[in-house]
Amino acid sequence: MKIWFYAKGGDHFGPFTDDELKGLAAAGTLKRTDLIWKDGLDDWVPADAEQGLFSGLPPAIPPPIPRRGAAPAQQAARMAAKPTAHPVWQPQPDSPVRLVLIAGTICAALLCLFLWGSRGGGTHPKTAAPLPAAYPPLQGADALREANRCYAGDDLHCAENYLRAYLVSAPQDAHSMALLGVTLNRLGQHAQAVQQFEAALNLGWATYDTFAYYALSLAALGRTDDSIKWNYRALATVPNLVDVSGTLAQQLTQQGHADEALALLTAFDDEMAAKGQNAYFMAQRIVIEDKIEQQRRADPGAKTIFEVANLEGHFSVPVKLGEAHYAAFIVDTGATTTLVSNKLLASSKAKYAMLNRDASGMLADGRTVKGAFVRLDEVLVGTVALKDLDAFACDTCGLLLGQSALKHFDLHSARSAGVEFLTLTER
Repeated sequence: MKIWFYAKGGDHFGPFTDDELKGLAAAGTLKRTDLIWKDGLDDWVPADAEQGLFSGLPPAIPPPIPRRGAAPAQQAARMAAKPTAHPVWQPQPDSPVRLVLIAGTICAALLCLFLWGSRGGGTHPKTAAPLPAAYPPLQGADALREANRCYAGDDLHCAENYLRAYLVSAPQDAHSMALLGVTLNRLGQHAQAVQQFEAALNLGWATYDTFAYYALSLAALGRTDDSIKWNYRALATVPNLVDVSGTLAQQLTQQGHADEALALLTAFDDEMAAKGQNAYFMAQRIVIEDKIEQQRRADPGAKTIFEVANLEGHFSVPVKLGEAHYAAFIVDTGATTTLVSNKLLASSKAKYAMLNRDASGMLADGRTVKGAFVRLDEVLVGTVALKDLDAFACDTCGLLLGQSALKHFDLHSARSAGVEFLTLTER
């Protein structure tokens, strides 16, 4: 259960579980002197006060030893903090002065309680009191060096401070602008983050992480269409970004492009399978498949139009056979027929008629292989149901959508935001 918050640099962060809070302490992100709070505490308390939070970690560094000849004010403060062993004056038990002192003490205590209660005492705070964030002034290379150190230590407020200081003297450093954008994104300051990303992009800076963080900030500002465009750009640069793929598929589904989302995730998982790894997005794909099926049943006569992006040097579309989940079929306009593997054909339990059990076919790489020509009762290409689809099945066949299926669509390719898209419109 996430119950803990901690305060640093004037902001509070959380909630975190017990284990997550211990992890922050072990990583050095949470210091002993930082403040923590959970429901049930009347106020923020030093992190070091929580028993077991820093167990097994090095002890806190002791304060410096007082120097000889300290200033009188320091001496007075230390003396005031220590109880006097032998009071200079002690009233007798029956002294009237003692009674006056007791009465005065009680009145003072009641006055303090009244003032504390009038200021909202007794209710737990929702946010920490402002914490001082005094950073020594640095400029130029020193500020950049300190900014990188702060960012590496996850002290984002410190990183922001010194990146801004550095950019005063280096306003054309697009890399530092992008890093400031990422920092502001992580701090939740998305409008300012977008300004920094756009300034960096205008200077020619382009990396996949800049695209991905820019997309996150755009989404946070409600600019979903722009966010989708930049998520695609991130994937066009590095196709196997898990978080970006999942986020983009969710955005596409919310925008009514479930076919496109399914094509994206199916292609990702099939690439993982080709490398001998487990599918990553199966749960999300099942949800999208259900949504596609609902769309088909709600409006069976609707004309389907969907897009797929070229992220791996080819276009892939989601195709469903029988009881199997959708699989990614590569679009090949030069192939006369659709190819399917014997493994998928058997596992899908798809219904088909055998046309030629002892046939030969030529693959795209020029190899001639033995297989069988079959006529599939029904194949779903996205939400489009194709009846009596001719296909060639063999042990070594990849999954390929040829003209036997593509003839049912009008195809149009175009480039948008640096990414090539193929639009399939049902005829």
